[in-house]
Amino acid sequence: MIRISTSKRPEAWHEIEIIWEGEPQPMRVRYWLLDTDEAAQWAAHRLALAKAVRTNDETATFDMLIDDLSPEQVKKVRNLLIERVVDWDLADADADGDKLDVNPDTVSAVLRNAMFWRPMFQGLLDASGGVAAKKTGSTG
Repeated sequence: MIRISTSKRPEAWHEIEIIWEGEPQPMRVRYWLLDTDEAAQWAAHRLALAKAVRTNDETATFDMLIDDLSPEQVKKVRNLLIERVVDWDLADADADGDKLDVNPDTVSAVLRNAMFWRPMFQGLLDASGGVAAKKTGSTG
């Protein structure tokens, strides 16, 4: 039986893969999930990008892809992840492998490492949409 609380914010663990030193490494992240409207808004944005890629209008496609990597869009995604990442299985290399605390500063520091940014964002979208974690291959 599925149990759901209508009074608590929905959270879920989701496994992503980070390419670390050339090898895929599993990493579990606990997210505060997007609600239906938020998930639909991000899905629509991504579908618009996919549609642009499939058109023959290369200028429009490149403009959309460049906009998706604009400083404003990157900041929007980073802020979303800072708000939505509530736990992770990530070791602190500066504290003999103890678990790295999850707080706005540590999430921001991790996201400055580009190899985490896209998989963590895709993980939030997948977890919020009920997509099962991938067993192989990168989520980024």
